[in-house]
Amino acid sequence: MITDPRVLRDEWVPAEVRHRNAECNQLSTALAPVADDDRPGNVFLHGPPGTGKTCCAQYIVSQFCREVRDVAHEYVNCWTDSTRFAVLERLLANVGRGVDAHRQATAADVLVRRLREYGEPYVVILDEVDVLRDTDVLYDLYQLPHVALVLVANREESFLADLDPRLQSRLRTCASIRMAPYTTDQLVAILTDRVRMGFEPGAVGDEQLRRIADAAAGDARLAINVLRMAARQAQEAGAERVTPAQVTAAVPEAEHDVRRKTLSKLSRYQRVLYEIVHELDFASLYPNVIREHNVTPETVGCDCHADREDVPGLGYAICDEPGFLPDVLAPLLDDRAGFKARLADLPDEDAGDVDEEGLAARSAAIKWVLVSCFGYQGYRNAKFGRIECHEAINAFARETLLDAKAELERAGGTSSTPSSTRSG
Repeated sequence: MITDPRVLRDEWVPAEVRHRNAECNQLSTALAPVADDDRPGNVFLHGPPGTGKTCCAQYIVSQFCREVRDVAHEYVNCWTDSTRFAVLERLLANVGRGVDAHRQATAADVLVRRLREYGEPYVVILDEVDVLRDTDVLYDLYQLPHVALVLVANREESFLADLDPRLQSRLRTCASIRMAPYTTDQLVAILTDRVRMGFEPGAVGDEQLRRIADAAAGDARLAINVLRMAARQAQEAGAERVTPAQVTAAVPEAEHDVRRKTLSKLSRYQRVLYEIVHELDFASLYPNVIREHNVTPETVGCDCHADREDVPGLGYAICDEPGFLPDVLAPLLDDRAGFKARLADLPDEDAGDVDEEGLAARSAAIKWVLVSCFGYQGYRNAKFGRIECHEAINAFARETLLDAKAELERAGGTSSTPSSTRSG
Protein backbone atom coordinates (compact mmCIF):
# COMPACT_ATOMS: atom_id res chain seq x y z
CA MET A 1 0.00 0.00 0.00
CA ILE A 2 2.77 2.46 0.98
CA THR A 3 5.25 2.81 -1.88
CA ASP A 4 7.43 5.63 -0.47
CA PRO A 5 7.41 5.92 3.35
CA ARG A 6 9.60 9.04 3.22
CA VAL A 7 6.58 11.24 2.43
CA LEU A 8 5.08 10.32 5.83
CA ARG A 9 8.10 11.39 7.90
CA ASP A 10 8.04 14.57 9.98
CA GLU A 11 11.33 15.81 8.53
CA TRP A 12 10.38 15.29 4.86
CA VAL A 13 10.30 18.54 2.83
CA PRO A 14 8.14 18.39 -0.32
CA ALA A 15 9.19 19.81 -3.69
CA GLU A 16 6.34 22.32 -3.39
CA VAL A 17 4.89 23.77 -0.17
CA ARG A 18 1.11 24.01 -0.31
CA HIS A 19 -1.01 26.95 0.95
CA ARG A 20 1.87 29.01 2.30
CA ASN A 21 2.64 31.25 -0.70
CA ALA A 22 2.37 34.55 1.18
CA GLU A 23 4.51 33.34 4.07
CA CYS A 24 7.14 31.86 1.74
CA ASN A 25 7.27 35.11 -0.24
CA GLN A 26 7.85 37.11 2.95
CA LEU A 27 10.71 34.83 3.92
CA SER A 28 12.24 35.03 0.44
CA THR A 29 12.07 38.83 0.54
CA ALA A 30 13.91 38.92 3.87
CA LEU A 31 16.71 36.73 2.46
CA ALA A 32 17.01 38.61 -0.86
CA PRO A 33 19.80 41.02 0.26
CA VAL A 34 22.11 38.01 0.73
CA ALA A 35 22.33 37.72 -3.06
CA ASP A 36 24.03 41.14 -3.22
CA ASP A 37 26.20 40.78 -0.11
CA ASP A 38 23.96 43.22 1.77
CA ARG A 39 22.90 42.63 5.36
CA PRO A 40 19.93 40.26 5.29
CA GLY A 41 16.77 40.69 7.31
CA ASN A 42 16.05 38.34 10.20
CA VAL A 43 12.74 36.48 10.37
CA PHE A 44 10.56 35.05 13.14
CA LEU A 45 8.22 32.25 12.03
CA HIS A 46 5.60 31.49 14.67
CA GLY A 47 2.28 29.71 15.03
CA PRO A 48 0.67 26.59 16.54
CA PRO A 49 2.22 23.14 16.09
CA GLY A 50 1.68 21.52 12.71
CA THR A 51 1.29 24.74 10.71
CA GLY A 52 4.33 24.21 8.48
CA LYS A 53 6.85 26.54 10.14
CA THR A 54 9.84 24.20 9.93
CA CYS A 55 8.86 22.92 6.50
CA CYS A 56 8.56 26.44 5.06
CA ALA A 57 11.86 27.57 6.58
CA GLN A 58 13.79 24.61 5.19
CA TYR A 59 12.03 24.77 1.81
CA ILE A 60 12.70 28.48 1.19
CA VAL A 61 16.29 28.42 2.42
CA SER A 62 17.03 25.38 0.27
CA GLN A 63 15.31 26.97 -2.74
CA PHE A 64 17.23 30.24 -2.25
CA CYS A 65 20.57 28.44 -2.12
CA ARG A 66 19.68 26.37 -5.20
CA GLU A 67 18.17 29.10 -7.41
CA VAL A 68 19.55 32.45 -6.19
CA ARG A 69 22.92 32.05 -4.48
CA ASP A 70 24.60 29.02 -2.99
CA VAL A 71 25.56 30.25 0.49
CA ALA A 72 26.31 28.42 3.72
CA HIS A 73 23.16 27.42 5.56
CA GLU A 74 22.42 25.23 8.54
CA TYR A 75 19.35 23.91 10.33
CA VAL A 76 19.68 23.73 14.13
CA ASN A 77 17.08 22.00 16.30
CA CYS A 78 17.35 23.72 19.68
CA TRP A 79 15.93 20.70 21.48
CA THR A 80 19.16 18.92 20.51
CA ASP A 81 21.59 21.86 20.53
CA SER A 82 20.29 24.03 23.36
CA THR A 83 23.43 25.77 24.65
CA ARG A 84 25.48 28.64 23.29
CA PHE A 85 28.48 26.38 22.72
CA ALA A 86 26.47 23.64 21.00
CA VAL A 87 24.85 26.03 18.51
CA LEU A 88 28.11 27.79 17.65
CA GLU A 89 29.96 24.50 17.36
CA ARG A 90 27.39 23.14 14.89
CA LEU A 91 27.51 26.30 12.77
CA LEU A 92 31.32 26.24 12.61
CA ALA A 93 31.46 22.53 11.84
CA ASN A 94 29.12 23.11 8.90
CA VAL A 95 31.68 25.45 7.28
CA GLY A 96 34.73 23.42 8.24
CA ARG A 97 35.87 25.68 11.08
CA GLY A 98 34.99 23.63 14.16
CA VAL A 99 37.14 20.50 13.98
CA ASP A 100 39.47 21.57 16.80
CA ALA A 101 36.80 22.98 19.10
CA HIS A 102 36.54 21.13 22.42
CA ARG A 103 33.94 21.95 25.05
CA GLN A 104 36.37 21.82 27.94
CA ALA A 105 39.17 23.81 26.36
CA THR A 106 37.53 26.31 24.00
CA ALA A 107 35.56 29.31 25.25
CA ALA A 108 32.33 30.19 23.44
CA ASP A 109 33.73 33.66 22.72
CA VAL A 110 36.46 31.98 20.67
CA LEU A 111 33.81 30.27 18.56
CA VAL A 112 32.03 33.58 18.02
CA ARG A 113 35.31 35.10 16.81
CA ARG A 114 35.85 32.21 14.39
CA LEU A 115 32.35 32.65 13.01
CA ARG A 116 32.97 36.38 12.57
CA GLU A 117 36.24 35.65 10.76
CA TYR A 118 34.44 33.28 8.39
CA GLY A 119 32.74 36.38 7.01
CA GLU A 120 30.74 34.78 4.19
CA PRO A 121 26.91 34.96 4.05
CA TYR A 122 25.36 32.36 6.33
CA VAL A 123 21.66 31.53 6.72
CA VAL A 124 20.86 29.94 10.09
CA ILE A 125 17.52 28.29 10.95
CA LEU A 126 17.03 27.98 14.72
CA ASP A 127 14.04 25.67 15.15
CA GLU A 128 12.25 25.51 18.53
CA VAL A 129 14.25 28.59 19.50
CA ASP A 130 12.07 29.05 22.59
CA VAL A 131 13.72 26.04 24.28
CA LEU A 132 17.26 27.45 24.09
CA ARG A 133 18.87 27.17 27.52
CA ASP A 134 21.32 29.98 26.74
CA THR A 135 19.86 32.82 24.69
CA ASP A 136 23.15 34.73 24.62
CA VAL A 137 23.85 32.93 21.36
CA LEU A 138 21.02 34.91 19.76
CA TYR A 139 22.82 38.14 20.61
CA ASP A 140 26.07 36.66 19.26
CA LEU A 141 24.49 35.81 15.94
CA TYR A 142 22.48 39.01 15.65
CA GLN A 143 25.71 40.99 15.94
CA LEU A 144 27.25 39.24 12.92
CA PRO A 145 26.29 41.21 9.77
CA HIS A 146 26.77 38.24 7.44
CA VAL A 147 24.39 35.94 9.37
CA ALA A 148 20.69 35.77 8.51
CA LEU A 149 18.56 34.35 11.31
CA VAL A 150 15.35 32.40 10.74
CA LEU A 151 13.82 31.84 14.18
CA VAL A 152 11.04 29.28 14.60
CA ALA A 153 8.78 28.93 17.66
CA ASN A 154 5.16 28.42 18.61
CA ARG A 155 4.64 31.75 20.39
CA GLU A 156 6.56 34.87 19.47
CA GLU A 157 5.42 37.24 22.22
CA SER A 158 5.82 34.85 25.15
CA PHE A 159 9.33 33.99 23.94
CA LEU A 160 10.40 37.60 23.50
CA ALA A 161 8.91 38.64 26.84
CA ASP A 162 11.34 36.41 28.74
CA LEU A 163 14.46 37.76 27.04
CA ASP A 164 16.92 40.35 28.28
CA PRO A 165 15.58 43.81 27.25
CA ARG A 166 18.69 44.45 25.15
CA LEU A 167 18.15 41.29 23.11
CA GLN A 168 14.39 41.69 23.09
CA SER A 169 14.59 45.12 21.44
CA ARG A 170 16.84 43.76 18.70
CA LEU A 171 14.76 40.70 17.91
CA ARG A 172 11.60 42.79 17.70
CA THR A 173 13.06 44.16 14.46
CA CYS A 174 12.73 40.69 12.88
CA ALA A 175 10.07 40.29 10.21
CA SER A 176 7.22 38.51 12.01
CA ILE A 177 5.47 35.80 9.98
CA ARG A 178 2.54 34.08 11.64
CA MET A 179 1.49 30.65 10.41
CA ALA A 180 -2.23 30.06 10.97
CA PRO A 181 -3.72 26.57 11.36
CA TYR A 182 -4.64 24.93 8.08
CA THR A 183 -8.27 24.70 7.01
CA THR A 184 -9.82 21.29 6.44
CA ASP A 185 -9.66 21.75 2.66
CA GLN A 186 -5.99 22.74 2.85
CA LEU A 187 -5.17 19.64 4.91
CA VAL A 188 -7.03 17.47 2.40
CA ALA A 189 -4.87 18.95 -0.39
CA ILE A 190 -1.66 18.33 1.59
CA LEU A 191 -2.68 14.73 2.32
CA THR A 192 -3.71 14.19 -1.31
CA ASP A 193 -0.19 15.13 -2.43
CA ARG A 194 1.37 12.70 0.05
CA VAL A 195 -0.95 9.89 -1.03
CA ARG A 196 -0.20 10.55 -4.71
CA MET A 197 3.56 10.43 -4.12
CA GLY A 198 3.76 7.60 -1.59
CA PHE A 199 0.77 5.22 -1.97
CA GLU A 200 -0.65 2.73 -4.42
CA PRO A 201 -3.44 4.26 -6.57
CA GLY A 202 -6.82 4.03 -4.84
CA ALA A 203 -5.36 3.08 -1.45
CA VAL A 204 -6.86 6.07 0.38
CA GLY A 205 -10.14 7.58 -0.77
CA ASP A 206 -11.18 11.23 -0.64
CA GLU A 207 -13.70 10.50 2.10
CA GLN A 208 -11.00 9.08 4.38
CA LEU A 209 -8.67 12.01 3.68
CA ARG A 210 -11.41 14.44 4.72
CA ARG A 211 -12.12 12.36 7.80
CA ILE A 212 -8.42 12.59 8.74
CA ALA A 213 -8.32 16.34 8.04
CA ASP A 214 -11.38 16.93 10.23
CA ALA A 215 -9.82 15.00 13.10
CA ALA A 216 -6.50 16.86 12.84
CA ALA A 217 -8.14 20.27 13.40
CA GLY A 218 -5.62 22.34 11.45
CA ASP A 219 -2.49 20.38 12.46
CA ALA A 220 -0.71 18.97 9.38
CA ARG A 221 1.77 16.97 11.44
CA LEU A 222 -1.06 15.18 13.25
CA ALA A 223 -2.93 14.62 9.99
CA ILE A 224 0.11 12.96 8.40
CA ASN A 225 0.60 10.83 11.52
CA VAL A 226 -3.02 9.67 11.35
CA LEU A 227 -2.59 8.82 7.66
CA ARG A 228 0.53 6.80 8.43
CA MET A 229 -1.09 4.92 11.34
CA ALA A 230 -4.26 4.14 9.37
CA ALA A 231 -2.26 2.90 6.36
CA ARG A 232 -0.13 0.72 8.62
CA GLN A 233 -3.26 -0.85 10.13
CA ALA A 234 -4.64 -1.50 6.66
CA GLN A 235 -1.38 -3.12 5.55
CA GLU A 236 -1.29 -5.35 8.61
CA ALA A 237 -4.87 -6.40 7.91
CA GLY A 238 -4.00 -7.23 4.28
CA ALA A 239 -6.51 -4.65 3.00
CA GLU A 240 -6.15 -2.80 -0.29
CA ARG A 241 -7.84 0.38 0.95
CA VAL A 242 -7.90 2.34 4.21
CA THR A 243 -11.31 2.03 5.89
CA PRO A 244 -13.27 4.50 8.05
CA ALA A 245 -12.78 2.26 11.08
CA GLN A 246 -9.00 2.28 10.58
CA VAL A 247 -8.96 6.09 10.39
CA THR A 248 -11.04 6.36 13.57
CA ALA A 249 -8.75 3.97 15.40
CA ALA A 250 -5.64 5.76 14.11
CA VAL A 251 -6.59 9.17 15.56
CA PRO A 252 -5.89 8.41 19.27
CA GLU A 253 -2.85 6.33 18.28
CA ALA A 254 -1.41 9.23 16.27
CA GLU A 255 -2.15 11.72 19.05
CA HIS A 256 -0.37 9.42 21.50
CA ASP A 257 2.62 9.24 19.15
CA VAL A 258 2.79 13.06 18.89
CA ARG A 259 2.53 13.34 22.65
CA ARG A 260 5.24 10.70 23.18
CA LYS A 261 7.65 12.51 20.85
CA THR A 262 6.97 15.83 22.58
CA LEU A 263 7.43 14.37 26.06
CA SER A 264 10.71 12.76 25.04
CA LYS A 265 12.09 16.26 24.36
CA LEU A 266 11.02 17.80 27.69
CA SER A 267 13.37 18.52 30.54
CA ARG A 268 12.91 16.75 33.86
CA TYR A 269 11.02 19.68 35.35
CA GLN A 270 8.78 20.11 32.33
CA ARG A 271 7.84 16.44 32.66
CA VAL A 272 7.00 16.99 36.33
CA LEU A 273 4.67 19.80 35.31
CA TYR A 274 3.07 17.63 32.65
CA GLU A 275 2.43 14.88 35.18
CA ILE A 276 0.87 17.37 37.60
CA VAL A 277 -1.57 18.71 35.04
CA HIS A 278 -1.77 15.22 33.43
CA GLU A 279 -3.69 16.15 30.28
CA LEU A 280 -3.73 19.62 28.75
CA ASP A 281 -6.35 19.39 26.04
CA PHE A 282 -9.93 20.43 25.43
CA ALA A 283 -11.14 16.85 25.80
CA SER A 284 -10.09 16.42 29.43
CA LEU A 285 -9.04 19.57 31.29
CA TYR A 286 -11.99 21.79 30.37
CA PRO A 287 -14.77 19.20 30.65
CA ASN A 288 -13.36 18.19 34.04
CA VAL A 289 -13.46 21.85 35.08
CA ILE A 290 -17.14 21.89 34.11
CA ARG A 291 -17.83 18.82 36.22
CA GLU A 292 -15.69 19.65 39.25
CA HIS A 293 -16.80 23.29 39.54
CA ASN A 294 -20.44 22.87 38.45
CA VAL A 295 -19.95 25.31 35.54
CA THR A 296 -23.04 25.51 33.34
CA PRO A 297 -25.12 28.40 31.94
CA GLU A 298 -27.79 28.26 34.64
CA THR A 299 -25.31 28.22 37.59
CA VAL A 300 -22.78 30.91 36.60
CA GLY A 301 -23.63 34.32 38.07
CA CYS A 302 -26.64 33.04 39.98
CA ASP A 303 -28.71 35.50 42.06
CA CYS A 304 -28.94 33.18 45.06
CA HIS A 305 -25.21 33.57 45.83
CA ALA A 306 -24.64 37.12 44.59
CA ASP A 307 -22.35 37.86 47.54
CA ARG A 308 -19.84 35.14 46.53
CA GLU A 309 -16.90 35.30 44.11
CA ASP A 310 -16.34 31.68 43.12
CA VAL A 311 -14.63 32.13 39.74
CA PRO A 312 -10.98 33.26 40.15
CA GLY A 313 -10.26 36.63 38.62
CA LEU A 314 -13.83 37.17 37.39
CA GLY A 315 -15.85 37.26 40.59
CA TYR A 316 -18.80 35.27 39.27
CA ALA A 317 -20.81 33.25 41.78
CA ILE A 318 -21.65 29.63 40.95
CA CYS A 319 -24.81 28.09 42.34
CA ASP A 320 -24.56 25.03 44.60
CA GLU A 321 -27.48 23.34 42.88
CA PRO A 322 -26.23 20.59 40.53
CA GLY A 323 -26.13 21.89 36.96
CA PHE A 324 -27.14 20.41 33.64
CA LEU A 325 -23.75 20.29 31.87
CA PRO A 326 -21.85 18.57 34.72
CA ASP A 327 -24.65 15.99 34.95
CA VAL A 328 -24.42 15.30 31.20
CA LEU A 329 -20.61 15.22 30.99
CA ALA A 330 -19.89 13.11 34.08
CA PRO A 331 -20.81 9.71 32.56
CA LEU A 332 -19.07 10.63 29.29
CA LEU A 333 -15.84 11.50 31.10
CA ASP A 334 -16.02 8.29 33.12
CA ASP A 335 -16.74 6.16 30.06
CA ARG A 336 -13.88 7.70 28.10
CA ALA A 337 -11.47 7.19 30.98
CA GLY A 338 -12.54 3.55 31.08
CA PHE A 339 -12.03 3.06 27.34
CA LYS A 340 -8.60 4.67 27.47
CA ALA A 341 -7.60 2.54 30.47
CA ARG A 342 -8.60 -0.63 28.61
CA LEU A 343 -6.69 0.47 25.51
CA ALA A 344 -3.60 1.15 27.63
CA ASP A 345 -3.85 -2.35 29.14
CA LEU A 346 -4.36 -4.19 25.85
CA PRO A 347 -0.86 -5.77 25.80
CA ASP A 348 -1.85 -7.60 29.01
CA GLU A 349 -5.15 -8.88 27.63
CA ASP A 350 -6.02 -11.57 25.14
CA ALA A 351 -6.20 -9.56 21.92
CA GLY A 352 -8.68 -12.02 20.46
CA ASP A 353 -11.24 -11.10 23.10
CA VAL A 354 -10.92 -7.33 22.75
CA ASP A 355 -12.36 -5.11 20.03
CA GLU A 356 -9.47 -2.64 19.94
CA GLU A 357 -10.85 -0.65 17.02
CA GLY A 358 -14.23 -0.44 18.71
CA LEU A 359 -12.74 0.85 21.96
CA ALA A 360 -10.67 3.46 20.13
CA ALA A 361 -13.69 4.57 18.09
CA ARG A 362 -15.84 4.97 21.20
CA SER A 363 -13.09 6.94 22.96
CA ALA A 364 -12.65 9.22 19.95
CA ALA A 365 -16.40 9.79 19.57
CA ILE A 366 -16.72 10.85 23.20
CA LYS A 367 -13.69 13.10 22.85
CA TRP A 368 -15.31 15.16 20.11
CA VAL A 369 -18.55 15.44 22.05
CA LEU A 370 -16.54 16.82 24.98
CA VAL A 371 -14.67 19.24 22.71
CA SER A 372 -17.98 20.51 21.33
CA CYS A 373 -19.54 20.97 24.76
CA PHE A 374 -16.77 23.33 25.83
CA GLY A 375 -16.52 25.23 22.54
CA TYR A 376 -20.29 25.64 22.28
CA GLN A 377 -20.33 27.77 25.43
CA GLY A 378 -18.37 30.46 23.59
CA TYR A 379 -20.50 30.29 20.44
CA ARG A 380 -22.28 33.60 19.92
CA ASN A 381 -25.57 32.05 18.71
CA ALA A 382 -25.67 29.16 21.17
CA LYS A 383 -29.18 28.22 22.33
CA PHE A 384 -27.82 26.83 25.60
CA GLY A 385 -24.59 28.65 26.22
CA ARG A 386 -23.27 31.86 27.75
CA ILE A 387 -20.00 33.72 27.27
CA GLU A 388 -19.73 34.04 31.07
CA CYS A 389 -19.77 30.25 31.27
CA HIS A 390 -16.98 30.01 28.69
CA GLU A 391 -14.96 32.63 30.59
CA ALA A 392 -15.43 30.79 33.89
CA ILE A 393 -14.17 27.50 32.41
CA ASN A 394 -11.04 29.23 31.11
CA ALA A 395 -10.49 31.00 34.45
CA PHE A 396 -10.58 27.74 36.41
CA ALA A 397 -8.27 26.08 33.85
CA ARG A 398 -5.82 28.96 34.21
CA GLU A 399 -5.90 28.55 37.98
CA THR A 400 -5.03 24.87 37.56
CA LEU A 401 -1.98 25.82 35.51
CA LEU A 402 -0.89 28.42 38.05
CA ASP A 403 -1.23 25.86 40.86
CA ALA A 404 0.86 23.41 38.82
CA LYS A 405 3.49 26.09 38.24
CA ALA A 406 3.69 26.82 41.97
CA GLU A 407 3.97 23.10 42.74
CA LEU A 408 6.78 22.75 40.21
CA GLU A 409 8.67 25.69 41.69
CA ARG A 410 8.32 24.23 45.18
CA ALA A 411 9.86 21.05 43.76
CA GLY A 412 12.88 23.06 42.63
CA GLY A 413 12.09 23.45 38.94
CA THR A 414 11.50 26.43 36.68
CA SER A 415 8.33 28.05 35.44
CA SER A 416 8.77 26.73 31.90
CA THR A 417 5.78 24.85 30.51
CA PRO A 418 5.50 22.32 27.66
CA SER A 419 3.55 24.75 25.49
CA SER A 420 2.98 22.52 22.49
CA THR A 421 1.98 19.28 24.20
CA ARG A 422 -1.13 17.63 22.84
CA SER A 423 -3.06 14.82 24.39
CA GLY A 424 -5.69 12.32 23.34
